Amino acid sequence: MKNIVSSFHFLFLILNLSLAKDLFAQSEKFVFPIISKRGNTLNDFVPSKWKIRDTASCDFNKDNYKDLAIVIETIDSVKTPDSCFSREPHYAKMLLIVFKQPDGSYRLSETATKFFGECNWGIQEQDAYERIFIRNNTLGIDFLTGGTLRILISYFFEYRKSDWYLIGASDIVYQQGTTEVDFEDINLITGLRETYIKDSEKNRKTGLKKNIVEHRKLIKLKDFEDESRLSFFEGL
Repeated sequence: MKNIVSSFHFLFLILNLSLAKDLFAQSEKFVFPIISKRGNTLNDFVPSKWKIRDTASCDFNKDNYKDLAIVIETIDSVKTPDSCFSREPHYAKMLLIVFKQPDGSYRLSETATKFFGECNWGIQEQDAYERIFIRNNTLGIDFLTGGTLRILISYFFEYRKSDWYLIGASDIVYQQGTTEVDFEDINLITGLRETYIKDSEKNRKTGLKKNIVEHRKLIKLKDFEDESRLSFFEGL
């Protein structure tokens, strides 16, 4: 099942990425707003006509102050090009990461938009974005795509050497209505790749396999985009 699912996963990503690759080459490009460098509250970083979609808190830079990751999106839907297969309303998104300062204010650390995509590529042409969360002092971002066969993709970003990098990813592939899932996790720091099958009903893991993948230069959060996503999964 894993080989079939992996092939489907790869082909599905190729299809979505090929449709989305030149979205703004055929239409007027959406211009993202400039975000304030400093603020006293989260709202100070939210531009007019945008709203907060999601937040997560963690001491990302290990200075004993709780920092914040924020996903914001447009209040109104934005136009997508004809090449986008989805006709559902699309809301542009931005990831903002702010570091808390000793005086209680916040300083903008990073913004990122590319990995959200410029059209809906989720289940039934809906928004693929699911949530942001914290795992072991890293920032996780979930996307859900597919149809009857669904794929939950998670990316993990870490603040290291004064910048943000993609340091790992995982995917969970499952048939809707079944209890068995295929799991894959890749640590880009150590190179360790783990795969196994889990039955949630029986709470049992089978077929655990481990191997070391080829070392690759870490991708910066702000540079991680559709083509990066394709090259990341290809050949692993």
